[in-house]
Amino acid sequence: MMSRPLHWFDHIWNAVGTSCARECCAMFVLRRDLSVLKHLQAGTRVLVGPSDLFGSHVPDPIIRDILLIMARNPRLRFRVLTRNAYRMEQWFGCWASSELQQMVEDWPLVNVELGVLIRDQDSADSYVGALVATPAQHRFIVVDRLKGEVDLEEMTCPAGVYSQDQMRACSICVGTEPPICQDGNYNALREGIDEVILAAPVLGPGHSDEPAWRGNIIGQCNKNNVSIFRPRPPNP
Repeated sequence: MMSRPLHWFDHIWNAVGTSCARECCAMFVLRRDLSVLKHLQAGTRVLVGPSDLFGSHVPDPIIRDILLIMARNPRLRFRVLTRNAYRMEQWFGCWASSELQQMVEDWPLVNVELGVLIRDQDSADSYVGALVATPAQHRFIVVDRLKGEVDLEEMTCPAGVYSQDQMRACSICVGTEPPICQDGNYNALREGIDEVILAAPVLGPGHSDEPAWRGNIIGQCNKNNVSIFRPRPPNP
């Protein structure tokens, strides 16, 4: 039996500095690391990091330029993980989307995947809705350093499971008349999430990543036919 992969990415592309608020500094880092992409094999999963692409310190023009670089490297598979889901949603929903459409023929790009990081129910409820509202060919959730049990049923609800009167009905549909979900079903987020990445547990003082919490998420993904990625633990 083939062993599971060690990571959910193959290479980290240092596309932007970690804390620079000046456009010139960000451009310096961007130019320095561009040559790395040319030497990567086709199909390489590239994590855009280590800084958050949609962090408050990254200017809009830099985000645009980095996305254009991704568009010009279709042989690579770029994975963008953010803790700033609202800025990502607003960025694509305002001036950026129309400007990108003039420079990129096909948007959203097939080789660009967008994701958010969740650790508890509050972050799940807050970030996933913004992710689903953002145009993308592939959307993923990274579950890391769990702080408690997380209910993803609201985000992967198959048609007809929940109704408007139930407590866990999709928040987008609650109070909406008529329902905005396709075909009138309360499953607005059903087709928005393509993959859940369950990061390896962090053990030690201050961490309480219970196996039952992780098992619950795996069960929810299996029940709703959502792809789940579980990295293989590194060798001790």
